Amino acid sequence: MQWGTPPLTQGYTGAGVMMGIIDTGIDFHHNDFKNANGTTRIKYLWDQNMVTGGTTPMPYNYGQEWNSNAIDAGNCTHSEAAAYAGHGSNVSGIASGNGNAVNGFAGVAPQCDMVVVAVDLSANFLNAMVDAVQYIYTKANAAGEPCVINASVGEYDGSHDGTDLAAQMIDAIITQNSGQSFVCAAGNGGQIPFHLGYNISSDSSFTWFQYQSAINAVYLEWWSDTAGFNNVQWAIGADKPSPWVRRGHLPYYNINDFNMSSGIDSLTDTLFASGHRIGIVTTYVTRQGPDYQIATYIEADSTNYYWRLITKGSGRIDAWSDISYTGTSNIARTGLPTIAAFSDMSRYKYPDIKQTIVSSFTCSPHVITVANYTNRTEFIDFNGNIQTSLTDTMGTRALSSSIGPTRDGRIKPDISAPGARTLATGQLSTLYTMINTQPWKVAQGGMHNVNGGTSMASPVVAGVAALYLQMHPTATQQEIKDALQLSAMHDNYTGNNLPDIKWGYGKVNGYSVVKGCTVGIE
Repeated sequence: MQWGTPPLTQGYTGAGVMMGIIDTGIDFHHNDFKNANGTTRIKYLWDQNMVTGGTTPMPYNYGQEWNSNAIDAGNCTHSEAAAYAGHGSNVSGIASGNGNAVNGFAGVAPQCDMVVVAVDLSANFLNAMVDAVQYIYTKANAAGEPCVINASVGEYDGSHDGTDLAAQMIDAIITQNSGQSFVCAAGNGGQIPFHLGYNISSDSSFTWFQYQSAINAVYLEWWSDTAGFNNVQWAIGADKPSPWVRRGHLPYYNINDFNMSSGIDSLTDTLFASGHRIGIVTTYVTRQGPDYQIATYIEADSTNYYWRLITKGSGRIDAWSDISYTGTSNIARTGLPTIAAFSDMSRYKYPDIKQTIVSSFTCSPHVITVANYTNRTEFIDFNGNIQTSLTDTMGTRALSSSIGPTRDGRIKPDISAPGARTLATGQLSTLYTMINTQPWKVAQGGMHNVNGGTSMASPVVAGVAALYLQMHPTATQQEIKDALQLSAMHDNYTGNNLPDIKWGYGKVNGYSVVKGCTVGIE
């Protein structure tokens, strides 16, 4: 692609295209982000987390911004936090590093201009994402350049159908103008069974949720369509493990028990057993567009009890619950009794690994969501030693790569790209530490480190989208998405029954995208 291999009539490098990076920041000192004369390739850098050091961008009125002149003058005080180990720099280098640092080790679109946002990863994350997307496209439009944004950041809680307000706002921004594309990482929860989803029947079913010391409570959230929720009944109960003894449950609730005139209501009840209080249970119901979010917070008197979510009637629910991924209670899935030991287990609903993708904008139909596969099993490290993976196989999907579909049944991810064991532009301070403590993670030359996950696969696709925009600067987001999907490769690992909820439409084929969208068979 970059060299113009026939039948291409020229090389494609992303020249004249803006690459927007929404991530943890960037090490703008790294030569991969500089021109040959030493000036920066970053047109604008907005750190949403800083309060001094630059200028406050309007109309956002928070964070600090620097343009290329301020960066070149040495006035930029942004620094990617060490806690992120250069994540944003890695992602930026894969998408658009130019290889100036060492060995010509370039990213997919090495001549893109760059706009970088160090996004606020706090509870305000989704609102900050909306601002970041608007900011980047506004800068690109002012420069007269088409633009692709890569977002290798996200969160796992939410409705997983792209109907939340932030996702809808991002959709509106993406589709507002031609020459715009948005690419994001699917997530790395593909091995973790933290999704609970099933169709409710007239016979009751239940699932246990566990007390979490990190939040000093039992807390769960689940989602259902407003159109199909009227016949759902649910209750909360508790059971004592080892030996397993039922401790009772509260009365069943129905949506009609809640006053939804303002879009939100809550009810509190107390569970007693044998005259002793077991816990105080508060349930909140919130209407969010076409969805209901039901959240239950339990102040448990015993930290050992398992708490039931019991359902009956007709409808469907979906929950994503894991203290590490969503901040809510772990779903009990191991060490449980047999049906013979506890007959209720015949009605137990276990979690699964489907629908483990990141929520909100990642589930949007207008966003290109990327899965991760392995295309490198060895590399030469900083000390000249060959580092070989004993577990990865070339071409296979990374087991951690999150799995679709969306909650409303649409195919996600959209496409897959190499992300496992990627060598990427590193943060200089992180590289220095690694060279002294973990040199096997640093590539020859000391300017790049190994990383992996869908975070590293996503910028590969973003880079290919930039090459397509160089050819077709007025392409719509749907045209770009179609070009990527129609040219995707199938092989023995993906199979031919695509699209599916693991690979999407297949493996990205950048050469076919710029050549003319010919479907590739390996």
